[in-house]
Amino acid sequence: MILPKRVRCRLLMLTLLLHPSSFPAGKQPVLTAAISSSLRPCVEEILFAFSNHYDMAIRPIYAATGKLVAQIRNGAAIDIFLSADVAGAESLNVWGCSVNQPMIFAYGSIVLWTCRPDIDISLGIDAIRMPVVRTVAMGNPVTTAYGKSARQLLESSALWPSFSHKCVFGESIIQAACYIASGVADIGFVAKAQVISEPFRNKGIWVNLAASSKQGLAQTVVLCKNATPPCSEAEALLRFLFDSRTRTILQKYGYDVP
Repeated sequence: MILPKRVRCRLLMLTLLLHPSSFPAGKQPVLTAAISSSLRPCVEEILFAFSNHYDMAIRPIYAATGKLVAQIRNGAAIDIFLSADVAGAESLNVWGCSVNQPMIFAYGSIVLWTCRPDIDISLGIDAIRMPVVRTVAMGNPVTTAYGKSARQLLESSALWPSFSHKCVFGESIIQAACYIASGVADIGFVAKAQVISEPFRNKGIWVNLAASSKQGLAQTVVLCKNATPPCSEAEALLRFLFDSRTRTILQKYGYDVP
């Protein structure tokens, strides 16, 4: 489903207002990190802790996983890539764009979320069968990890053929969440980290669709080869992702840690 241009523009504005870019005051970025947008709620806190501990700043670039992979593959000067799935990071390794094999630092959960009280979310994925559901939001299945996972869930439940025409696709998982929060979509698939953090905390009701951490999306990290010279600060950030302080932050935002 294609939304009217005016609606899309307003939602894009909302997305930008909810997630402004910022750098720690008084510090110049020493490395550039490409980060899947679904990770933004917790990674901003992780980067703040890292910056304070090591007295260095990071330039974060948030976008859909697939878009970041394409940028890195095309030569963007990225030092480190935090991916919302294994496939994105693994593809960079296959193309010779990364230094290391993907390393899993967390597992993310996909949830079904609605802000409408007349939708019975306890039905799980079958809630989208309810007659009141006219639109279902999700990330673009081609470019976003959670969008791809949502489509796989719909296909495995034999719902995709009947409900794909009701789907509205966000360019990122953040935009998909904005569709639901704003009422453009009746229900939708987003990351658990989004619904338990600001600005969506305590809005609507949601149900976790991953029965265990093994069914969650593996969040991975690789160092990139495009940056010249190789960035030792990126290696420090990679190690920090496995630090006990980072594990605590990840768990706070609903991630499971290895």
